[in-house]
Amino acid sequence: MKQFFLAFCFLIYIQLFIGCSINHFQEITQQISRIKVKYSPDSRTSLFNVKAIRNGGLAVTGETNVPNAYYELDSLLKADFPEIKNLVALLPDLSRDSLAMGIVTVSVANLRATPDHSAELLTQAILGTPVKVLKKELEWYLVQTPDAYLGWMTGAGLKLYTKNRFQKESNFNRIIFTELAGTCYSQVDKNSMPVSDLVAGSILETKGSETGFLEVSFPDGRTGYVNQDQCMPLNEWNRSFPPSRESIVKTALQFNGLPYLWGGTSSKGVDCSGFTKTVYYMNGIILQRDASQQALYGELVDTRNNFNNLEPGDLLFFGTHKTDSTRERISHVGIYIGNAKIIHASGASGMVKIDSLVSGDEDYNSNLVATFICARCILTCIDQPGIQSVFSSKLYFPSSDDFNN
Repeated sequence: MKQFFLAFCFLIYIQLFIGCSINHFQEITQQISRIKVKYSPDSRTSLFNVKAIRNGGLAVTGETNVPNAYYELDSLLKADFPEIKNLVALLPDLSRDSLAMGIVTVSVANLRATPDHSAELLTQAILGTPVKVLKKELEWYLVQTPDAYLGWMTGAGLKLYTKNRFQKESNFNRIIFTELAGTCYSQVDKNSMPVSDLVAGSILETKGSETGFLEVSFPDGRTGYVNQDQCMPLNEWNRSFPPSRESIVKTALQFNGLPYLWGGTSSKGVDCSGFTKTVYYMNGIILQRDASQQALYGELVDTRNNFNNLEPGDLLFFGTHKTDSTRERISHVGIYIGNAKIIHASGASGMVKIDSLVSGDEDYNSNLVATFICARCILTCIDQPGIQSVFSSKLYFPSSDDFNN
C-alpha cells in the first residue's frame, strides 16, 4: 500500500513538472517573439535567431547581434525563468583578440543570402568598405555593412582585424576614388601590369605621390599606383560636405546607361536602391540599402496634387497602393533631376535611364506615374535616423572601441 502511495505521488509530481515545463516553454516562446519584434523587426539589418528548446530541461539557444535584445532576454530569464539556461550567443565576439572587424580588399565584394556562391545576391561592398564580422562558416563570413545590411561574403575578399588594430588602420592617410571606373597599376605607368580595377568610392591608404600618380596600399598588403586626378584625399572630400542638390544630380547623371544588376550597389551594375544609395554615398551620405527602407526616412514632400514641390535630388518611391485588403508596398526608387524627370535603375529597360513624369513627353513613363507612392527630401535630414554622413560613421572614422552602436 505504501509503495502504491509513493508511486501515485511520483506520478502526480511528474505530471505537475511536465505541465509546468510546457507552460514555461510556451511563455518563454512568447517572450522571445516579443523581444524579436521590439529589437529586430527587420532581418535584413539585425540578427535575432533565438528559440526555446527541450534538451534534458528547458534552454534558450541561438544568436543575435543586438545587445539590447540579448540583455533583456538574459534579465528576463534570470528574474522569471531561473531554471531555463541561456545558451544564446551575442555576436560579434568583441574580446581583445577577436577578429570582429574587416575591410573589403577587392574592387567589389558580393554579399549573398547564404554562404554559397549560387545564393541570391543581396548587396555589394566596395574596396575599402569597413564591415563588422559576425561569424564564420568554412570560408564564408557573415558581415554587416555600414548601412547595417547583413550578408555572407568569402574571406578571399576580406582583411580581418581585431577592434584595436582596425582603429589604427582606419586612421592612416586614405584617398577615395572618384571616377566611375579605373585601374591601380603596378608601376608609375598606365601600360604596366594592373594590380586591381577600381570603382567609384574605393578607399585606399596613400603612401605618397610620384609624377601624377599616388602610391597606394590595399588592405591585404598589395601596393600600386593610381592616377592622382581620379582620387581625392578623404579629408579634402570631407570638406566638400554637405553636398548640394546640384552635386547629387551631377553624380546621378554619370551613371546613365549603367547596366541594371539585382543586388548591385557599385559602378559595375546597380539595382534601383543600389543606384540611389551609391549616388548619395559618393556625396558622403549613407542611405539604407533597399527602397522599402529608404522610404522610411527623410522629409516627406507634399505631392498630393502634383510634382511641383519636388526639388532635384529628392527620392521618389513607387510600388503598390494600399487597398482595403492589402498594404502599401514600396518596390522602386529613383532620383528627381528637375523638369518632372527622374533618373533610375530600371529592371524593365536593363539600365540606368531618365524618364519623364509628364504625359506627352517623348520619354514619358506612364507606369511610374501610376505606381508613384511618395517622395522624400534627404539633404535636410543628414545624420538623422536612417540617413548618416560617412564622416560621422564609427566604421569609417572609428574613435572608440565601441562598435556595437
